Amino acid sequence: MRDRLTNAGQVRVQIAKHRELIKHYDAAGKPEQSGQHFAEFCRLNRALRDMGERSAP
Repeated sequence: MRDRLTNAGQVRVQIAKHRELIKHYDAAGKPEQSGQHFAEFCRLNRALRDMGERSAP
């Protein structure tokens, strides 16, 4: 159980990182990079739900 919570915490950290990168690339007018990070953000959210956790907003 503790490993699952640790993994969920690590995934949440990665989600937050990608969320910030999406904002950065959107502001810089680089939709290709923003889209790549959005795809990873979505993949990580799915992984979090698969772990039985709530997805990040």
